[in-house]
Amino acid sequence: MSPPKKTPPSKKKAATPTVTVAPKRKLLRVTTRALFTRAGSTAVHWAPGNGEGNMIRGATIKVGAVSGTTNRFSVAELDLASLPDGPATMTFEPPPGMVGTTRASPSMLATTTSPPDRLFRALSLSVTIKSGALDPSASTAFGQAVDNAQVTLLTQDKLEIDWKPDWIKCPRNYARPAPPNAPTPPSPKLIILHSTDADNIGSTLHRFTAPGGKGYAGANYIVDVDGFVVKMVRDEEAVGHAGQSFFRGTRNVSDISIGIETVHRGSGAFPKAQMDALLALIRALEAAHGLGRHTVFAHYDVQVERSENPPLNLTMTGRHACPGGSFDYAPIMTGGVGTGRISRRPSPSDYGGLFSTFPTIALARNDKDGSKIYGGKVRSAIVIPVIREIQSDLKSIGYSINERDGTTETGEYDDPTIHAIQAFQRHFMNARDSPTGFVDAQTAAAIKEVLGDLATP
Repeated sequence: MSPPKKTPPSKKKAATPTVTVAPKRKLLRVTTRALFTRAGSTAVHWAPGNGEGNMIRGATIKVGAVSGTTNRFSVAELDLASLPDGPATMTFEPPPGMVGTTRASPSMLATTTSPPDRLFRALSLSVTIKSGALDPSASTAFGQAVDNAQVTLLTQDKLEIDWKPDWIKCPRNYARPAPPNAPTPPSPKLIILHSTDADNIGSTLHRFTAPGGKGYAGANYIVDVDGFVVKMVRDEEAVGHAGQSFFRGTRNVSDISIGIETVHRGSGAFPKAQMDALLALIRALEAAHGLGRHTVFAHYDVQVERSENPPLNLTMTGRHACPGGSFDYAPIMTGGVGTGRISRRPSPSDYGGLFSTFPTIALARNDKDGSKIYGGKVRSAIVIPVIREIQSDLKSIGYSINERDGTTETGEYDDPTIHAIQAFQRHFMNARDSPTGFVDAQTAAAIKEVLGDLATP
């Protein structure tokens, strides 16, 4: 009988140590970008260069003792776990060198010859902390009345801010030409109004920040539909907003003027907030630069025909309607910031009595003083050169009346005269998209009313 087999002793498995893994802390992801959304909307209105141009890199965001800096993607991550539950204030400091303190204004960067690409005003936002995260159910509010920022997304771990810059540098600026030995750079003499012919500000910002130089399109200011104003070129410098132009004896009106763009597609009324902001900006410019109220005109008041080769054709374009047929000049004419029309009864002697003698007459193409042809017929009873007087009055307002020099009165009802009348009718007679270019009794009376207002400071 064989001996029984011995059972080997069992090996005990070593106990696996228990490892407690701390839950991964969720960070608050804060994104700041210059999107130019409007109140109550999340629609992005500026995304240049695949969105690169609206990123805000290097901004500092703080909540209590917790802080972070936005990276190249315009994002900062904050660990709020150490913060107590309850209300807190989140502050946003602009990137170094981009700290602004005021809204766009004439004084902004007035003494700076090398301005930064952007300027932002600092922000403070009231939030609520709950269990190391934001409480999206609690109300949020900026610590001051702001027009340059909006919360576009708020969850426990995400916060997105549309942070609008008050200054965006346009690279197309140039020094205003000065007379020889002038002690100081010349101040602007005119304010010229434009419209962007676009639904939103983005396409215009993209175009005006693209590389360029003197003569390329740009503007000193842009007024958005919600009234937010962006400054792009210092008042002390010029930008080619007016193109080929003539006004009050000056060619290239961009050299002596400030250009203001209003965001508008071309149909429908300009929003009240936008018009209020435009009027406030005009008043500030007039006060800052000692401009009288007779210095505010439209692009169509100054633009002349495009000439590829000399000599420059100074005939006004006539067909050009910028800032658009929907732009209402009445608030400017009656608001004390622009030229208007005085109330006067037409004098029987106005324009040699032509319009009192022939009340239904209308001057038109090919009428001539030399032949006394007015309204297509010879009017022998008229003894003064009527067309020359009309041309002289238009010249006194500022319009170009001669294709060669802008100022010589021809005594002929020609294209330069017709186009000047069209601009006048748009501006001062609310003709907008339907100026006739003909001078009837109503237009003749309006010209004299404007001249009367020009004589009043």
